[in-house]
Amino acid sequence: AYTRFLTNWTAGMKGWSRLNDLGMQAYAHIQNHDTAQELMRLMHAANHLVYMGFGGQDNMELLKDRNLLSGAEVRYLMTRAASPYYQVCCWALQLIAKEVQQNRLKGAIASRMEGSIIEWRENTTLLPLLEQSPVPFQYYHLMVVELMLFHIATGVRCGLWVANQSNDAYVDM
Repeated sequence: AYTRFLTNWTAGMKGWSRLNDLGMQAYAHIQNHDTAQELMRLMHAANHLVYMGFGGQDNMELLKDRNLLSGAEVRYLMTRAASPYYQVCCWALQLIAKEVQQNRLKGAIASRMEGSIIEWRENTTLLPLLEQSPVPFQYYHLMVVELMLFHIATGVRCGLWVANQSNDAYVDM
């Protein structure tokens, strides 16, 4: 159980860390700060889409209200079969590729930025996979046995407390 929790927690923290890394890389190396903002806008939209998906929500209007996606982008995502967060990540990668093609970003730096996006995707998509995998039977069996022992111990303790109370002088039987 602890390994499962730790894996889940680590994946969540790596996902957030990669977004922060990407933000630092974008603003440090992309000359046009509007492009850097666009890149981060798309990645934050992708992050919202992933976490909203965990909760079973499909609220594209929220992303529009938060200025993370435009109306045209929302309409495009609603008409496509591809995963919305995946499509938005691809748009972010296209922005990086465009900067390289126009010689405004070095290939090695672009590769690191793409690596941040890919690692973010790997870690955030791991979370629902862990959630969907069942708890191992041995762990479940151990929890049931511990619960039975707890109930037995609680019953014995309550019985001893009642027996002790009946021997007191102020209890008349």
